[in-house]
Amino acid sequence: MEKILQIRLTKAEIDAVFKKRDKEKWDKVLDVYLFLRENLACADAPEITATYQRKFNYFYQVRRNAAWREKFYALYFRHAKERRADFAHVLNTLFKETGKIEASFASKFVAMIDPDLPLIDRHVLSYLDQELPTNRRSPEGRIATIIELYGNMKEGFTAFLETDRGRYLVARFMVEHKDKKISPMKMLDFVLWQSGGKKKG
Repeated sequence: MEKILQIRLTKAEIDAVFKKRDKEKWDKVLDVYLFLRENLACADAPEITATYQRKFNYFYQVRRNAAWREKFYALYFRHAKERRADFAHVLNTLFKETGKIEASFASKFVAMIDPDLPLIDRHVLSYLDQELPTNRRSPEGRIATIIELYGNMKEGFTAFLETDRGRYLVARFMVEHKDKKISPMKMLDFVLWQSGGKKKG
């Protein structure tokens, strides 16, 4: 049964995130993100691909072996050129090619191509009081559950950004980092990341 996952950030909590964050660190990380976005279409060009992959690995903390990275980036570069950001397709394809169910990396993959898509990571899941399905379930069952979870996240995050609190977060972000042109969804991602994850009932 579909369950839209709600973001309950208050304006006070949003203010607290900006107060405690390291602005210099955020600016540095945002510059890496903007590099990845701006060079998306040419990411596999010989003169840039090593730098692009190194920055992507840094930004998203990719700690997989060379064989995994080769398969991941081959798929990523192909989708980047096509501007194709289909979470279910990427999740299933990564499973077929690597044998791993990569919910987080599949979401990072598609969110880089389409910045209006959310991320799955431990901080966000903790905040939402959600968990990924356990290994005791079949791979097909786990993948289906993850796809449903991601759809619910997308609806919930989009709904939050349309509220007064969501618009406040965006306005505050634009004031604090006015030279960084990123999407509202990415702004929300940064605020949740800085929150460190906290469960909401």
